[in-house]
Amino acid sequence: MDSGADRAPLSGAERHCPSLLVGLGNPGKRYENTRHNLGFQVIDAVADFVGKGGLDHTGRFSVYASISWRGRELILAKPITYMNRSGMAVEELLAMGGMEPKDLLVICDDLALPLGMVRLRRRGSSGGNQGLASIIQTAGCEDFARLRIGIGESEGDAVDHVLSQFPADQVQLVKETTTRARDAALWAFEHGLESAMSQFNQRVKDPGDEGSEPG
Repeated sequence: MDSGADRAPLSGAERHCPSLLVGLGNPGKRYENTRHNLGFQVIDAVADFVGKGGLDHTGRFSVYASISWRGRELILAKPITYMNRSGMAVEELLAMGGMEPKDLLVICDDLALPLGMVRLRRRGSSGGNQGLASIIQTAGCEDFARLRIGIGESEGDAVDHVLSQFPADQVQLVKETTTRARDAALWAFEHGLESAMSQFNQRVKDPGDEGSEPG
């Protein structure tokens, strides 16, 4: 991972390094490669990058893998519930690992962000994402980190939009954004959320864009 390689990481109390990365999506062939499954795609990209290749354990509500990376334990997971029951999977994972919500980074799509935007936050509301809403309800708090990936606003029905696949002319940008989200998640794990936010909270520029890249 070379993104942000020239930036010195924060240290000590400034660092907040999540060790449980949960990507949101819906299980099954029907939902593969849809906008709503970007969280799954990022988790798969992280697993490939760290040499795990796949999630090799199955819990009651999730598939997951536990690895040692950069001297710490890293847990990668995808709920096998549907999106609106993601909290059940997160509750199970936190209990299995003896962790708290502060150890969690949730990766999900976001209608409110433009395509190509990656945004990390320490906490916050669901923003209309049913997976985040389920986790907030189950955890009883909003105090967990989330990495939102823009899929662009819908011009029609929002449900149809999030459950549709990306058109061919957006596939390359989605690949680049997924890679950036992967790097952001791993940077947060290794160097902390503050450092990751300062480095990655910007848009992957579409070759068709004009003007400067928004922050």
